[in-house]
Amino acid sequence: MTRQIPLLINGEILKSTSGQTLPVLNPSTQELLGEVPFAARQEIETAVAGAKSAFSTLISQTAQKLLLHRRFSCFYHGMNMA
Repeated sequence: MTRQIPLLINGEILKSTSGQTLPVLNPSTQELLGEVPFAARQEIETAVAGAKSAFSTLISQTAQKLLLHRRFSCFYHGMNMA
């Protein structure tokens, strides 16, 4: 039996609505390792939108943490923030 790997979109495990799959082969032996779903256009658009949203959140949090670290460092070392 071939291993079926589902889609992971926005943290949810989904089956593709396209019903198509692509084989995943071991490049060294050409052994079939499993099949991955061929995502439909709407699934791709949903995944891209989710990734953009997650990236924006990550960048925002990272920037806030860097600013907090910089403020603490300046305070600790007695420097003024420019």
